[in-house]
Amino acid sequence: MSTLSRPPREIDGKDKTVRELLAGRKYSIDYYQREYKWQQKQVAELIDDLAAKFLESHEEGNERSAVSEYGHYFLGSIIISDKDGQKFIIDGQQRLTTLTLLLIFLRHRLEDSEQKAQLAELIFSQKYGKRSFNLDISERTPCMEALYDGKEFSDAGASDSVLNILARYADIAEQFPEELADKALPYFVDWLIENVHLIEITAYKEKRAALITRAITKGLPPDDAAACGLDPHPKMKPSGIDWLGDVPEHWEVKRGRFCMDVNPRSRRLRALSPEDEVSFVPMEAVGEYGSLALEQTRAITDIGSGYTEFDDGDIVVAKITPCFENGKGALAEGLTNGAAFGTTELHILRAAATLERRFLFYFTISRLFRSAGEGEMYGAGGQKRVPTEFCENVRVPLPPMDYQRAIADFLDRETGKIDALIAKVETAIERLQEYRTALITAAVTGKIDIRGWIPR
Repeated sequence: MSTLSRPPREIDGKDKTVRELLAGRKYSIDYYQREYKWQQKQVAELIDDLAAKFLESHEEGNERSAVSEYGHYFLGSIIISDKDGQKFIIDGQQRLTTLTLLLIFLRHRLEDSEQKAQLAELIFSQKYGKRSFNLDISERTPCMEALYDGKEFSDAGASDSVLNILARYADIAEQFPEELADKALPYFVDWLIENVHLIEITAYKEKRAALITRAITKGLPPDDAAACGLDPHPKMKPSGIDWLGDVPEHWEVKRGRFCMDVNPRSRRLRALSPEDEVSFVPMEAVGEYGSLALEQTRAITDIGSGYTEFDDGDIVVAKITPCFENGKGALAEGLTNGAAFGTTELHILRAAATLERRFLFYFTISRLFRSAGEGEMYGAGGQKRVPTEFCENVRVPLPPMDYQRAIADFLDRETGKIDALIAKVETAIERLQEYRTALITAAVTGKIDIRGWIPR
């Protein structure tokens, strides 16, 4: 028999019990991620897995306190982001919704009022007599209220997601094992909330975006400003632009055309021979928030007309939907022979002497720039584009040059740390998924010996 190595402990997440994850917590979900899709099969698998794991340890006659020594169960991971102090679920809402439905069902089956109250704290919070469920989704609230109160729910206009919630709750009631429904139930509930774990992973991309936006509009954090010999608490003034808000009073705010060239011609290409190779950059080579794949090169003579030309030091900004909204753009560095031809769906920005190119790059990947540009897009459907005039007229916050360099250095350092964490989290998630698949395959094919295995 072979053994299976455990995945490395490099995931930057927090192991939380069901109680720790839900008690006093509230999660929102972005509109486009709100659909609840689990079917009877997934619910049945979850119920069967939980029951089997619990029954491995439980024996009739055990004291309730013995549950602390029962085996533990890993339910998976949820990925969250923090937007303005509010937690949003990016991945994992399917299992969290199902878990909430299971908790509501169990509360109805319990007789002990104290244990029922414990479950209630994991399902909702209450303020001024109004319930607010742990998954704060307004279209679900009437349905969840009815399930919690044990009432019938009917709404001819209910969404498919709400109808699916009702169907899956019925599945839980139908498939819940009878051997857990009587004396074992209080033990199972204790085990579920204390011995079942999920990994809560923070999505650092939101933190990265917030860090950039704050730095290029408000300046450095006080300690970092002081370390650079800059005023840690500058006075603020209105920028005169609603979406920009207040800026430090010693900063200027200028239209783009006064501090950068928009879609200029390449200077470097004019100095090269037709046989010289340069970088070739299709849209798929432009990453989100700074990456630029430069594997492709072509001889200048082999490149036809109609491509976008740019040089080392220029900023490229995807102009077509959804690439613009997704943050595609980069500071061009390391181009072959210092020049490139790229897709026509790029705007090229070249910083003037008063604008540090890295500061301009960070401005173009900030939420403010992208949100303002999105509002100026023209065209229909998937062909909407940000016009050249937006880049020429957008208001650019303009600190003194030494402050721009300090902000760019700070963002280089701090976003580098966050990017490393993002890569570590994504790698760890992939490895956990691979490990889970390999473990299941090895167990069911007899490649690992699980006889005599005692859960810990």
